[in-house]
Amino acid sequence: MQHRLRYLNGISAYDASYVALSQQVNATLLTLDQRLVRALASTAYNVYSFNDFEVPPLP
Repeated sequence: MQHRLRYLNGISAYDASYVALSQQVNATLLTLDQRLVRALASTAYNVYSFNDFEVPPLP
């Protein structure tokens, strides 16, 4: 999966590893790397910027 991520999206092996791990554990990946967010914006991968993330209020 990592090789496919790198090849199709032009991201580093380091970034692809984190994206692959987030997919494997069914979790959203939060990052401060805007280039990574832009590279994967039009894909099905759940990669978002910390700057756009809001913690829901506690009940």
